[in-house]
Amino acid sequence: MNLRSIVKPRSLDDSGSMWAAMIKAPRAGVGSDLRPVVDNYVSSTQLRLADGTLARNRSMPESPWLDDLYMSVPCLAQAGKLTGDSRYFDDAARQIPNECS
Repeated sequence: MNLRSIVKPRSLDDSGSMWAAMIKAPRAGVGSDLRPVVDNYVSSTQLRLADGTLARNRSMPESPWLDDLYMSVPCLAQAGKLTGDSRYFDDAARQIPNECS
């Protein structure tokens, strides 16, 4: 089994849907503290449009995907809970299109 996508994720596709649970687990006393990698994961390494929306360069350049919304918002919310840093909550809210609110 290749664990690179979990240990060193390069995109939300690598393990985005699991990251919310992986961030939440240490608060429940399971696993190790992931704080050192939280900021680097979604907030720093993912492609973003000028307005901060997460996007991909496939299949079209700078294309937002609904899949990224599904994977990023829970992860960002859990990162905010873990760190107490409101910028994660703000970033999660920013991912939700205005048309949905």
